[in-house]
Amino acid sequence: MSNKSAIGICHEKAPEIVIDVSQDTNIILRRTSLRWRNPANAPDEWEAEILTKFEEQKSQGAKMENLTALKQTTEGLRFMRAIPTQGVCMTCHGDTIAPKISSKIKEYYPDDKAIDFKNGDIRGAFSILIKEPGK
Repeated sequence: MSNKSAIGICHEKAPEIVIDVSQDTNIILRRTSLRWRNPANAPDEWEAEILTKFEEQKSQGAKMENLTALKQTTEGLRFMRAIPTQGVCMTCHGDTIAPKISSKIKEYYPDDKAIDFKNGDIRGAFSILIKEPGK
């Protein structure tokens, strides 16, 4: 798969997968970040607070796999886990993005904030809400 087709899949298919999972279950799955690419993925207040805490914990030496959060709300159970920036992420989120890829990203996301990451940075987080039945 080429990088350009990967961008298209992320742009078109990832949101469809999230909608399908959410419609078939009581689970709402999101990816969010303090530096989002898609404005629809901007963090809500709790997610932004947790992402900021993850950054603080990482700067104090916490391991990426330990950066998780859990909260019971009136809607249900919320969970977050940090997403590390790794090798393949750098193609579209690093500080050196090929011009063809960069132009395609800008076509889809003109206000992109999800660039200039380094290996090992917190790219964002998976955010899950397991809804209480009937809510």
